[in-house]
Amino acid sequence: PYTGTLEKKSEMLGFFQPRRVELAHNCLRYFKEGSLDPRESFRQGDVLDVYAGPGNMVMFRAKRAGGEVRLYEMRAKDEETTLMWVALIRHAFAMEQPAGDTTPQMEHRNSATNSGFGIVGNAATSVLGLVGSATHYSVSAVAKAAGKEAWLDETMEKAKSGIEDAKRSFSRGLEQQLEDALTRCDDRRTDMLLDKALDFGMTGDWQPTTVRRAARRAAGRVLRDATEAADPKRLKGALVAARRLQAVDVPEFGPAVEKYRMVRQFPDGWDVKSMIMDREAGKKRLLHKMDISTNLRIKAFIQLMLDRTMRRVETRDRAGGIPIALEVVQVSEVQNEELWEDYLIRREVIKQTIGKTMVETDKGRVLPDDFLFATPDTEIPLSEVAAIAASGLTITVPSSAKTQKKILAKNPYSESNLMLFIPPDHDYSVDQERPVTDFIADALPGPPLETMANEAWLFHGTKPLAAESIVTDNFRLNLAGTSAGSLFGRGIYLAENCTKADEYCRADPKTGLHTMILCRAVLGRPFYTDELKPDPRACEEACLKGSYHSVLGDRKKCRGTFREFCVFDEDQVYPNYLVNYRRVMPGTK
Repeated sequence: PYTGTLEKKSEMLGFFQPRRVELAHNCLRYFKEGSLDPRESFRQGDVLDVYAGPGNMVMFRAKRAGGEVRLYEMRAKDEETTLMWVALIRHAFAMEQPAGDTTPQMEHRNSATNSGFGIVGNAATSVLGLVGSATHYSVSAVAKAAGKEAWLDETMEKAKSGIEDAKRSFSRGLEQQLEDALTRCDDRRTDMLLDKALDFGMTGDWQPTTVRRAARRAAGRVLRDATEAADPKRLKGALVAARRLQAVDVPEFGPAVEKYRMVRQFPDGWDVKSMIMDREAGKKRLLHKMDISTNLRIKAFIQLMLDRTMRRVETRDRAGGIPIALEVVQVSEVQNEELWEDYLIRREVIKQTIGKTMVETDKGRVLPDDFLFATPDTEIPLSEVAAIAASGLTITVPSSAKTQKKILAKNPYSESNLMLFIPPDHDYSVDQERPVTDFIADALPGPPLETMANEAWLFHGTKPLAAESIVTDNFRLNLAGTSAGSLFGRGIYLAENCTKADEYCRADPKTGLHTMILCRAVLGRPFYTDELKPDPRACEEACLKGSYHSVLGDRKKCRGTFREFCVFDEDQVYPNYLVNYRRVMPGTK
């Protein structure tokens, strides 16, 4: 076993952070300084190769828990330490061959084709392998050490010329074989040759007509078969393959997208095509963050949720003054296939669990008397817009609204103002009487809240970078409570009041805007506590070992501040909307 410190390059931020690295037989783990839990751990078969890169970099490719292969870059203090770590990792995982030499693997892969095609492929990859291996080291340093700068320049020029010749020869040979496979309707061989073309980089402008024709034919066939089978795995594979083949414009792509939407139970409005196009290479998840700020009816609805849940109450977690309002600037809908699927499954499990507790009465089956519905403050705007829609309420939009782009309208049912955004195509030539529902949605997109599961809309406040991480990879319970303590245990904290969530939000240094997440949350059977000093472990055990699914901490009752909600399962929360907003402080016009 060996332990030392390396600086790991952050994929998200781009800078290096010190990490404690532990190495043993068939095991590599790295930790954040001071933490006892490893950030990642690799076992036998996970580390695929390792080599020394420029700048004292230890570089290794490894498989993560979900099967995704990622390149890790860790910086050592000097060249000697770098080479030592490379040697130790190779020894720990019994690697026999230096990772920088890719030529043998490339030759083995190309030998699967016929002899004519294999000769072209091997010739090309031999030249590419030579140049690729050379680039692992500093060219100037090698030349200086050998004293043969001129010889090295000449060798590199010959290598470049050889690459271009190999590309042309490879392309001609591939086109001939693809034409033959298409003529014979040999789908298996066509697919194999297409894989070779893509591996060699024959995409975009460098995609010959024959390759493009074969790609469209293969994509159409696979999409059609997957749509008929209605199997989600086959559909996802076919859609991703069509994107890789640059054939998303084939007629079969649209029906496959709709079928996939149906079998995965995606909410209406999700842009499945963009989810496919945004998919990162090597990653299984489909994720798209769609800016819906131009949908002014939804923007007005979310603005109403902030307005109606605003409570100007100060707590010890508040840094600075309390804003008088939070003004919505931008809204993005999070369309994350993996998180949505996990959320739906967990919601259904909790719904069925609660259903089993129902008791028979003369009025039918009802929930037990001690069951607590959360009824968060976010239900206030939901009820308000439902009443507005049912009443047919109208407002007068004055021609003077052109310069403001938004108006305040009085709601006679609540005696409160509605902030409404005027669409850009509105006719400002005269005052107009318009239904209020022209300017505000009557509900948020997606399936209705599941009452039996105690599902609710709740807020989560955090930093902008943390918000991006949450909507991509979900909440992390190992970081729960790090922002401002963990009064009710080590869980995910949510708020019914935007003011409470705002306490934990930090401004983006570039825009000055704050970010909070509007979440769907399954609260199930809440464990209620109004104690001044609740026992965090008791709250955890009530949910993790008992019959409860969440904690409802009533600080409003015991302290006059806010009610808080806490869950201990990431799958009980879906981060539905990223809301970027501006704090309106006292004295602001």
